[in-house]
Amino acid sequence: MKISLLTTLFATLLLATTTSQAATPAPKSPSPYAEMCMTQGIKMPVEYGGEADLKGNPKLQEYCECFSELFTERATRAAKNAGNPPPLEQSMKEEKQMRTTCRAKFNLPAPK
Repeated sequence: MKISLLTTLFATLLLATTTSQAATPAPKSPSPYAEMCMTQGIKMPVEYGGEADLKGNPKLQEYCECFSELFTERATRAAKNAGNPPPLEQSMKEEKQMRTTCRAKFNLPAPK
């Protein structure tokens, strides 16, 4: 009887520990592009496609992850259409729209 009670308590403790660990996901590390956004992007002025105005903002990593996801989607589409790249003006307009979208998502100031 003592063994089954001990086994039951151990199983309950193990289940509770596993459940609490599963409920608290490990912090996800930023993608390589998001990392670049957080380290190099904050050194560039907004006028040149940088994120200098977000330096020190607690939402910077979330913003950079959002932009990274949109940038990756666009790069994937471009790779499928490699023989016909968009004009530079269109590419710059798309990047500004992606920045605007992600900044709005996190209530950050719009890019200039």
